[in-house]
Amino acid sequence: MDGFPVCSTVSRFRCSHPAATTHHLYIHSFRHFLSFSVQPAETSALRELEGDRAIKPYIIKTLGSGAKVGICGITSKVSTEQSSFPDEGTTFAEEAATAQACVEDIAAEGVNRVVLLTHNGYDEDMSTLASIDGVDVIIGGHSHTLLGNEGLADIGFSPEAAYPQLVGGTCVVTAWEYSKVVGMVTVEFDDNGDVAACTGAPVMPINPDKFTVRDAEESYDLESADAAIVADYLLGFETFVDNGENQSVIDFLAPFTAEIEETTLEQIATVPENICHTRGGEVDPLCPGKEELSTVGGGVCKCP
Repeated sequence: MDGFPVCSTVSRFRCSHPAATTHHLYIHSFRHFLSFSVQPAETSALRELEGDRAIKPYIIKTLGSGAKVGICGITSKVSTEQSSFPDEGTTFAEEAATAQACVEDIAAEGVNRVVLLTHNGYDEDMSTLASIDGVDVIIGGHSHTLLGNEGLADIGFSPEAAYPQLVGGTCVVTAWEYSKVVGMVTVEFDDNGDVAACTGAPVMPINPDKFTVRDAEESYDLESADAAIVADYLLGFETFVDNGENQSVIDFLAPFTAEIEETTLEQIATVPENICHTRGGEVDPLCPGKEELSTVGGGVCKCP
């Protein structure tokens, strides 16, 4: 399916400007893809994309107030080169230099409010990109970092820090992993285009009818009565919401769901050696150190 179901579904959520990341994406399904970092090879299919399907370094949007905001895509250099196997000749610029150059290009168009869409990891966003003069907001990813307020810790989650973070004059947010939360952030600018306030919280949609117990010897779904008790408890916190299911998305995915169910029963290959798999702080003895360039296991071995 080459990523088409996922990307097409995300497009239905009206995500206006996705950033190119380390992951393999069926790019034809998205519009307004942003990456200031990528320089496609002369023979790359990326050069064939035209109009709103072409990768742009940044875009400038005019808000309802009339203020203009520049949105710039920053793609991780090393992770993308090592795990996504781009076409020979396709290169990615270093992240900090890329962000600085993007800020300068946007400023040259008379815009002094800049948002970076990154896929470099929370630590990189906080320690490096947030300190670049002219960067106002960073919306990040890659490290699967959960940010949240005190209530999350009370119910068993372990947020890295509060949501959002304000570093100097830069507002930094990231929204955990696998669409488990939706980040909601409000940024106020002063007359000089600087961040005056940065507030928000992650929102976690739930299905009140289904809760799966995964730490048992065999996972199982709660009975409906027990599920109702859990749902009532969770919905008592501001973080959790029940927005119901979107029937149009369910109908759109139905053919792919049937195909996946059929495909999962088919053996498509035999791998003669173990493949390592690590995320975050996990350790797998089959994996090389993250400083070692290796194709064993692809990018899953290289997450910081």
